[in-house]
Amino acid sequence: DLLSAYPSLAINVWLTSQLSNWSGDPTGTLSVAATFLATYALYRLYIHWFHTQYLQPSEFLDKQSIISDPKTGVRVSPLASTFPRDDQLTTYYDLFLRGMAIARHKPCLGRRRDFDQPIDWWTYEEVDSRIRTVGSALVHLCDTDDQQETMIGIYGKNSPEWVVTMFACSAYSLVALPLYETLGSEAMEHVCRQATPSAVVCDNVSMAVNALRWTHGTLRWLIVIRDDAEFDQFRREQSLSSSVRVISFDELLALGRQNMKPVKHPDGDDLYIIGYTSGSTGLPKGVLFSHRNCVLSAFGGIHICAETKAPVDQFSHFSYLPLAHCYERVNIATLFYVGGRIGFLTSDVTGLLNDLRDFQPYYFSTVPRVLIRVYNQVMQRVSCSKILLYLLRWAIRQKLQEQSRGIFRKAGLLDRIFFKPIRDKTGGHIQIVVSSSAPISDEVLDFTRAAFSCPVIECYGLTETSGILCATLLGDMNPGHTGTPYLDFQIKLIDVPEMNLVVKRDGMGEICAKGQACTKGYYQDASNTKKLFEPEGFLRTGDIGVWTKDGALKVVDRRKSFFKLAQGEFVTPKKVEELYASSQLVSNVFVDGDAHQTFVVAIVEPNFVELRKRLDQQMNGTLSNGSIHHQPRQNGSLVPCAQDMTDEELCQNASVRRLVLNELTQIGRKGGLKGFEQAKAIHLSAHPFTVDNGMLTPTLKVSRPNVRRHFVSVIRQLYAEHKE
Repeated sequence: DLLSAYPSLAINVWLTSQLSNWSGDPTGTLSVAATFLATYALYRLYIHWFHTQYLQPSEFLDKQSIISDPKTGVRVSPLASTFPRDDQLTTYYDLFLRGMAIARHKPCLGRRRDFDQPIDWWTYEEVDSRIRTVGSALVHLCDTDDQQETMIGIYGKNSPEWVVTMFACSAYSLVALPLYETLGSEAMEHVCRQATPSAVVCDNVSMAVNALRWTHGTLRWLIVIRDDAEFDQFRREQSLSSSVRVISFDELLALGRQNMKPVKHPDGDDLYIIGYTSGSTGLPKGVLFSHRNCVLSAFGGIHICAETKAPVDQFSHFSYLPLAHCYERVNIATLFYVGGRIGFLTSDVTGLLNDLRDFQPYYFSTVPRVLIRVYNQVMQRVSCSKILLYLLRWAIRQKLQEQSRGIFRKAGLLDRIFFKPIRDKTGGHIQIVVSSSAPISDEVLDFTRAAFSCPVIECYGLTETSGILCATLLGDMNPGHTGTPYLDFQIKLIDVPEMNLVVKRDGMGEICAKGQACTKGYYQDASNTKKLFEPEGFLRTGDIGVWTKDGALKVVDRRKSFFKLAQGEFVTPKKVEELYASSQLVSNVFVDGDAHQTFVVAIVEPNFVELRKRLDQQMNGTLSNGSIHHQPRQNGSLVPCAQDMTDEELCQNASVRRLVLNELTQIGRKGGLKGFEQAKAIHLSAHPFTVDNGMLTPTLKVSRPNVRRHFVSVIRQLYAEHKE
């Protein structure tokens, strides 16, 4: 079985048997040499045809942007003419119909109820039927007319029903309103009060209860996807106490079949989605997305797929990032356009690896946090052996050298040892990795490229630009930037007076963008809409950036994230956090500073499994202070044992804090941090950063405003205890 699984290994075994029978005479020597050469040639052909992908690196690697206006420094992409564009496709539903023309009877949306059950796939034809049925039902229920926009809330985890509802809104000129509770109850009440959805499609009864609380009587219909005993009881209770009508998703489909209506094609500039963003302060703002905004952004994703030129029967994608965020909606639209299939989580993200293994995605859209976890797990396993660590790093270098020439090889002994297990656990078919929402550190990016042995594309964008604003080019092996402007975007840098940044002098400024994918503003918020645009109509991203020598855009940090220390130096927390997050002792980290202080502090959520291992290695499982769990030393005294202490007790232990701080300091020093950028004091938090508690955003980035608010007293205490 092993030999059949690895033909190259079978060849090696056969060659060994031939060598063992060699008698040593000249004729035999020639025979063995010929056998060896023939076998090696066959092996190389096998690797060439079955385990290697060849892609031509971009011709624009050394000129990734073009200055279109020397006076203002506006830049555009040299690839502008190569981006796919079809003016006949003006809505998401148009993109879906294009995919259905390619794959009418092929799988489209798939899910399973349990891990031991087969995947239930809906074909494109079946999905189209559901889209038109749901759209007809919503139009019938909400009594829509041309004079007023009808808002349809969508609330729940990613599912086929979520996608069907979103595309039904596209087909029937309804406005989709993605809802997600991680914004907080107060924020969600603001969203529902401002947008006033007529109907909300939600995942289960618990979410239905939340939706009722947030809407305060403005809601007319509540559609629950999960129809169970709890749903029946909830509906009976609501029929007695509320004017809101509660029906199941199956009942919605039945109602639609009884009241089928023709598709109502919207204009490209009509409002399609209101996507609320958490923002850094205050209540969330509703970003306005027209149908045209969304379609243009999808063409950016389509271009990324087209670059791989993969000979696959059908693209596949696994949807686990929140659909309430525009990044995942772009992924869905992209896969529909190419006639691809899309799978969904069986339960929750804890079963992600099992789902990836069984759904076997080709297109892997992810965020740095996921890639960092994979990297840290591998490094934990190999760091115990200097030889393994050396071989891993050597294997990564070899992979990167090949990839710089457009060669993506998935073969070889070191590949089988270090990288094939990772690919197998993620389905074994991933041919392109796309990462967005935050930059990837250089080490993690290099490792990811080597591990998946395929193109890894970094994207930069924001909600207000409908997703992709820039993306790295195929064959660009230089990390630390976000690549070329995408689509028709024009990008420029402007001065930031409060930071004393002058673009002509410093080469750095706030990134501003203009293009058809940019939002027109915020829903019912003229004040913030005005602040969003600078005088020439460019959208302010709020990010500080710089152009590299090759014309790629490098994002330095959020404008609001920068802080100045008492001695006048500016600190970029993102840079510090990226380095610190590469530590195996760290799960999450937040770096902060104050204009009245001379040093930086950090809040760290430790990786407790790795922390205990490190304590065992460096301190023989004992700590120098504490008073709860003890074990005898050689001299008979008692000291606390790390394995017996709770997470909370470890976090409060001074020796543990010193250990973590020393590790971060060493990593920062190796990463080139200046002295004032290094954290001088840290707090270890035993409570994890999660989306539910608001410490992480829906795209799994650390929410700086929320973490700062939560730890404000801790930060003050750190400064009080460590006065310089």
